[in-house]
Order: sequence, then C-alpha cells, then structure tokens
Amino acid sequence: RGLKGDATAMLEKLADVRQPKVLVLNKVDRVKPETLLVLTAEANAKASFARTFMVSALTGSGCKDLLDYLADALPAG
Repeated sequence: RGLKGDATAMLEKLADVRQPKVLVLNKVDRVKPETLLVLTAEANAKASFARTFMVSALTGSGCKDLLDYLADALPAG
C-alpha cells in the first residue's frame, strides 16, 4: 500500500527533527519482506533514521533487538 496520508505527514514533520530518530515498523509478520524494504526506503527518504527495526509483537520477531537498542540508548540510572 505504501506510505500515504497521515504517515507521510508525520514523516515530513520528523524530517526537521535534529535528534537521532528510530523507525519501528510493527506487524511485519503480515507484510511481504520486499514490501517492507520498499516502505523502509520510502520512510528514510523522507526522514533520515539512525536505526530501523522491523518487529512483530505477535511472533516476537525483532523485539529483542529493539529492546536491546533502547536499553543501550537510555542513560544509566
């Protein structure tokens, strides 16, 4: 289906954010891998992301990588 409407508007606003951004695509178990790659490329063309994670809360795929990244990114304490 591609990026449309609200998603495109949010990405355009994020393009101006200078802090590092992380893109998290959820429900990847419902989308063909080649479609995910296209969506990721489209999103990064609109707003540059430091990292991209493709996760499925249903299967747990990608969740550990995302959680590990977030744990490392947070300040200690």
